[in-house]
Amino acid sequence: MQNFDCAEIEKIIGYTFQNKQLLKTAFTHSSFSNEHKVESNERLEFLGDSILSFVIAEEIFKRYHKSEGELTKIRASLVSEKSLAFVSKQLGLDKFLIVGAGLFGKTPTDAMIADSFEALLASIYLDSGIQKARKFLLQIFESSLGKIKKSGVPDSFKSQLQEKFKNAKIVYDTKSSGEGEEKYYTAQVYINKVACGTGQAGKKRDAEEIAAKQALENLSKK
Repeated sequence: MQNFDCAEIEKIIGYTFQNKQLLKTAFTHSSFSNEHKVESNERLEFLGDSILSFVIAEEIFKRYHKSEGELTKIRASLVSEKSLAFVSKQLGLDKFLIVGAGLFGKTPTDAMIADSFEALLASIYLDSGIQKARKFLLQIFESSLGKIKKSGVPDSFKSQLQEKFKNAKIVYDTKSSGEGEEKYYTAQVYINKVACGTGQAGKKRDAEEIAAKQALENLSKK
């Protein structure tokens, strides 16, 4: 099945699956699923996204006695599409993605790689529970958490916008469109009910980041 190798993946992540099918599903992109009528990683990705957010939020809450806004910045930097794709590539997990004929041989997008990482996290959780999933995740992000402690909290565009307009009402109206590999989110950010920026991405949080960035750029011109 393309470059898929359960034993090699298990060696990389330091975890041996009881249910190997869960592992395969975590790396099965919807393009392959649609062609071969097997389950894709989309449902696992949905669950993994929540596990990721919870585990990281719990860990940074324990480690850092900072304000809500600063904790939000740390979490956003760690769970972003870019961050997840980066750690997956560092581990070499991106080469195991199972894709359809139309994508075979092409470089997978960061969104595809990040989705498979979240699906992998969910598959470990379903196979052995939250403690194993937490151990896997924190081992990978340990160096990132250490760097944050030394160099400070990276600013997200959403936090920058919130800081700049701290007395204003900021609302994100985010909607999803499409299915499978075509699914994306469109976010519109409103400041005191005035539309100021728009963003599109494969993840809700990334679409809102892009919208906040555009709002900052648009408002700096005025």
